[in-house]
Amino acid sequence: MKREDNEKRARDLVKKASGILRPLREKIWNSDGSIRPQLIEGLDCIEEYLRIANRLTDEFGTSFISMNVMNLTFFLSNVSKEEFQYSIDRLTEWKNVGYENCNNALAQILTCELGKDIAERRLDWTDREFVDIIVG
Repeated sequence: MKREDNEKRARDLVKKASGILRPLREKIWNSDGSIRPQLIEGLDCIEEYLRIANRLTDEFGTSFISMNVMNLTFFLSNVSKEEFQYSIDRLTEWKNVGYENCNNALAQILTCELGKDIAERRLDWTDREFVDIIVG
């Protein structure tokens, strides 16, 4: 695929992921704890975007990629505990395979979660576990 095609594909993926994830903020999650297919599809789009953008960092710039990932993960603010854990696992996986642009998004999400009262947190982690990932 040509570089221009990859750039267009990456930008289209950001728009697609946004369109898929945005409605999750208003919809109630599944009471049975299952992961909504829209969340999986939206995260798949982000992963594909990262795969392309990681190869094109000169064209996009690291801060632009990080900003897109952080903006897209903002839509995860109202997901269930199970969906939140699934999303964190995916972001961590991406970070671990070398998509460095996930670090800021992961840190932002976990910082917001850490700022909540312990009873309101969706992850049963200690403060130290949050901090270790945020600063890691």
